[in-house]
Amino acid sequence: MTAEGPPPACGGLEPVTFQPTADLGDFALRGRDERLLLFPSVAPPRALPLHAEATLDPAIVARHHHAAMPTEVAVYALNGFRLGGAGLLVRGGRFFHREDCLPNYFLGWLNQRPHTLPLDVAGSFDLPGAEVLRLDQPIATAFHPNLVWGHFLVEVLPRLFLVNLLGRMGRPIPLAAPSEAPEWAKRFAVTYGGLGGILWYDPRHQIVAAPAFVVPNMMQVDWALSPLFSLLISDLIARCGIAEETVPDGPRRLYLSRARFWGARRLLNEAEVEAMLTGLGFTVVHPETLSFPEQMRLFRAAEVIVAEYGSVLHNALFARPGTRIIAINRRNWLQGEIARIRRQHLAYVPPSDGVWRDPSTQGDARNFTVDIPMLRGTVQAILEEMAAAGR
Repeated sequence: MTAEGPPPACGGLEPVTFQPTADLGDFALRGRDERLLLFPSVAPPRALPLHAEATLDPAIVARHHHAAMPTEVAVYALNGFRLGGAGLLVRGGRFFHREDCLPNYFLGWLNQRPHTLPLDVAGSFDLPGAEVLRLDQPIATAFHPNLVWGHFLVEVLPRLFLVNLLGRMGRPIPLAAPSEAPEWAKRFAVTYGGLGGILWYDPRHQIVAAPAFVVPNMMQVDWALSPLFSLLISDLIARCGIAEETVPDGPRRLYLSRARFWGARRLLNEAEVEAMLTGLGFTVVHPETLSFPEQMRLFRAAEVIVAEYGSVLHNALFARPGTRIIAINRRNWLQGEIARIRRQHLAYVPPSDGVWRDPSTQGDARNFTVDIPMLRGTVQAILEEMAAAGR
């Protein structure tokens, strides 16, 4: 271990040309930038219609039904890079970025020279005299700095799954993971990174240097999820001891409340929402109070799930095909992509003022209410549709 400064004026993007390889045994050992294809692209299915499409903004409906681009599932080997911060790679003072490996919302920060990353994101790359951990073997990296659950679920967890899959295919690779990750994220790292061992590094003070970094892709580009996400879902269901072909015992109607979660969006009349839905036979659940296997059983048992749009509702990935998902508010198209690949029926209920709250909303403008009669009408209409279909 040595101490040295970060590359000067770190910023901008490093162009990388990958050589294709099908040799799993020597992958990441040739001293070159390589691409190993694990699964060819699978054409995404057509999205199921939104509930009451005729009442929604035509732009939202059009985006919901757009033709999603197929995404191959691959892992990459990078040479001459260094790992720092909470999962960023630099070579020659420039950052590695591929749209299937690192979300495009990082581009605005990375593509500046010098970069404009916040201090807690850049971490060790901006620390004079950062400690360098020098390794003599390839190591994998799957984390990035945004560990909000919804982003972790679709941007980090699939990469951890692919690291694990490499090990099960006979090519175990150690995993480099940030020691400052939340405990729940560390548990996933242990679950999926254990085949090759884990190097915990301090993203604020340490940089990792290795002969090669193995970088799995996210099984998606710009939240256009590959149908092969089903491999990850099936694996997680099995690890939770749930038989995928059975329906666990549990409430069939769920409301996922964020009333006790300090980082929740601000649905100001959530107590009224809970009271109304309880009257319609819904069970109010606070997911953050439950273990992951407990949450999985609830999602697998449910036939209707209502929640404010956001990370908690993205858990619909684990719900069964055919589940009705009712989103209060709409922020982007991710929930629609989840509904597409999981074959779920999706409904949007707008805030009372009709203004969708998107990620750029700031301060008190994030606060909103939902019209209770409108929400009740949507829920009742969907329950009647299900009853007519014999569900």
